[in-house]
Amino acid sequence: MEHTSEELNRLSPEEKEQLQADALKQLGLPPLATLRIWAREAVIFSLIGALLVAITALSPRAGLRYGSVVGFGIWIVYRLLRFALA
Repeated sequence: MEHTSEELNRLSPEEKEQLQADALKQLGLPPLATLRIWAREAVIFSLIGALLVAITALSPRAGLRYGSVVGFGIWIVYRLLRFALA
């Protein structure tokens, strides 16, 4: 079902939220609130990883270059553990 921008502007906030939830469900994604929580967690873990790599390598440059990848990997392991233990 396609909507023009004019039709979307006329929708109430509740209808827009429902349309958004339906679109996410069609794509097999969780609700928007869950995606926001996951994004926040990923950013926090990336910053922690950057800090850990910078301290370990004694190089802020290495922390910026590789730390976010390390932090993101830690976050993925964290999410998998939470999923497995739930």
